[in-house]
Amino acid sequence: MEQDPQPRWLQAIITESEQMNHLITSLLDLSRSDGLKDKQPVNLSETVEQAALPFESLLYDRHLSLALDLEPGLTVAGAPEDLMRLTGILIDNASRHADPGTAVSVSLKREKDRILLRVTDTGEAIPAGEEERIFDRFYRADASRTRAEGRYGLGLAIAKNITTGHHADIRAWSHGGQTTFQVRFEPLSEKQKSRPSQTGTG
Repeated sequence: MEQDPQPRWLQAIITESEQMNHLITSLLDLSRSDGLKDKQPVNLSETVEQAALPFESLLYDRHLSLALDLEPGLTVAGAPEDLMRLTGILIDNASRHADPGTAVSVSLKREKDRILLRVTDTGEAIPAGEEERIFDRFYRADASRTRAEGRYGLGLAIAKNITTGHHADIRAWSHGGQTTFQVRFEPLSEKQKSRPSQTGTG
């Protein structure tokens, strides 16, 4: 088939195979996120930074920039690799809906008795009334576009599973041309902080 001067059928098979592989990988990630590993103290400030910085080149390729505003020393109980995955999912999702020439902003702040992780972009808004449904498995607001891009509506479902496993909550909203995803964590107690803290490197 590769010797065919017009291997259009072969290319179609390759494209479908790549999309199927992506789907299977996403399903495996979704299955893994259903069960939280043993919790340990995690420096969430460092973990979010480690997860975010590799996206700078990807965002640059999409004509976007990355803006970080991370309060240092914020710790939670959880699994570092899952928290890195959560951050990556939210940044990647923001980059796919942001207008070229804008920034994807990632902030991590302690507000009163909670730690808030927010990822904000300027661009395509969440369809009105869909703010909760976007976390459903296989949800796709624009099925034709996401199918062509090899996406199956599993990323935010994985993010939802990870937050639930960390006894956190996630919500999203669009207002004034900006869309924000917010995860609200409970900070560690002083007793929990006495255990060795981990970052995303494990």
